[in-house]
Amino acid sequence: MSSAERKYFVMGNLAAAYDHGENKKPAEDRNGTVYLGSQAIMTPVNGDPSAQTLAERLNQIK
Repeated sequence: MSSAERKYFVMGNLAAAYDHGENKKPAEDRNGTVYLGSQAIMTPVNGDPSAQTLAERLNQIK
């Protein structure tokens, strides 16, 4: 999957989380995948920050 395709999937997952009210819950790392409530947002791959780091960043901006 290209980086552009990945970006669209992540943005779609974030939109779904906000649409379903999952944004009221904290982002967290569950077994290497970033979740916002019950919505999976992304699983980092090589070269990405860890899921924990991404969850912390998401919590800082939401």
